[in-house]
Amino acid sequence: MVISHMTLPIKSSICNYCITKHGGIGAAQTKPECFNVNRARLCRNHLAKCPNFREYVDNEEVQRILALSVPEDKKKYGVTATFDGWTNVKQEHIWGVVFLTTSGQPLIWGAYDISAERSKTEDVIRHIEKLMTDANEGHINIKAFISDLAGEYAAAWRQLRRKYPSKIFLPYMAHQMNLIFGEIFKESELHQRISKEVIRIVRFFHNSTFFTDEQKRKLVIMVILGHSPTLCTLGYRTTLKIRDHTHDAYVTDFCA
Repeated sequence: MVISHMTLPIKSSICNYCITKHGGIGAAQTKPECFNVNRARLCRNHLAKCPNFREYVDNEEVQRILALSVPEDKKKYGVTATFDGWTNVKQEHIWGVVFLTTSGQPLIWGAYDISAERSKTEDVIRHIEKLMTDANEGHINIKAFISDLAGEYAAAWRQLRRKYPSKIFLPYMAHQMNLIFGEIFKESELHQRISKEVIRIVRFFHNSTFFTDEQKRKLVIMVILGHSPTLCTLGYRTTLKIRDHTHDAYVTDFCA
């Protein structure tokens, strides 16, 4: 390990190479650049810029030592787990998980069919703890969890915060803003009327059956033909073929 190259008293670390360079631990202790707080990450940082370390160790070994991980690395780097549920075209309730890295890059972790579950707080906690276990097995440190403010999630967050104090459990900011605007709309009669009209319009356009029937009713296929018996014959056959596949098909021809 990197820290094996340091002499480690209880509160501070002194570089072994500085001790060798300056002729003893007593001399090295008098130089601020030769010691720091006894933490593995700080020891590695010291070795990375210590000229005495590079003087006594060849470059290949230096690179190998500095590339070694320390416990603080796992605490420093982690991902944020975001998840939400939706219903697909097969009416299955899907629970999806996406990781966000510290650089903002989204990583799709997976999606699970939870149609047979009743969205209880216990189910949420069980899924979150299983996600923690699976991520740990993959050497992934989840530092925060973000979801909407559904009742089962809010209750689960309260329990998980006590059980895992080192983790952060947060609601979606967008969901919070949605709730805030919802409260604002409730205070105004005009806003309430507008929101009701918007909902009515959305429901109207979501009525796919109406639009499908309307499309069938207004479907008209126009086939324009030229002045040729051959084209007229072709047009007749085309008409038959069109009528086999549609309810309303009209052929306009200009045959003499």
